Amino acid sequence: MNPGELVIETALKCWKEGIRDPKLTDLSQDAEAYRARILTFYQKGAGWTWVKRYHGDSAEQQWCGMFAAYCWKAGGLSEDARKHYLPSTYRLRKWGVLEPGRQVKDYQKLHPGDIVVVGGDSGFSFGSHITLALGHPTKSGFVPTVEGNATGLGPHGEKFEGVVKRRRALTGSYRVRCAYRPLQMDLEE
Repeated sequence: MNPGELVIETALKCWKEGIRDPKLTDLSQDAEAYRARILTFYQKGAGWTWVKRYHGDSAEQQWCGMFAAYCWKAGGLSEDARKHYLPSTYRLRKWGVLEPGRQVKDYQKLHPGDIVVVGGDSGFSFGSHITLALGHPTKSGFVPTVEGNATGLGPHGEKFEGVVKRRRALTGSYRVRCAYRPLQMDLEE
């Protein structure tokens, strides 16, 4: 398998778990299990070991980039990139500029596992939410994605916030803003 396929394999395993982002007030056993699972995205994905607890409801930080980092660990992305660039759309843009070959400028050429950043016209030009492409865009102009810290469809077709599948538009007010594919030099040996 290539790195992108390994990323998607990991992302879909998480999606099949039905990981939800619990509300702050939810103290149930399930909510605690989801919090612990999301914490692994911080600690094992991004290497943010100083984060000791995730409270829920995206209270500490939006964790979409942490989920992408966790999945890209399976694809062999270096810890430096996962720790310093994937947790933030702003820093991800900087990473893309450092090596322009990382930027996927033709969205019709997106591959599974590519890092796709979406956002609105009134927001930042570098986007506001990090997703992973499941494949090429559809003829109708949507990129199928799997993502964390978003509202979308779970493994049984139910809608919730957590690790979900979505379709992200290439055009419109809230759309794909940029996309990245790690280079061979970004991967650990």
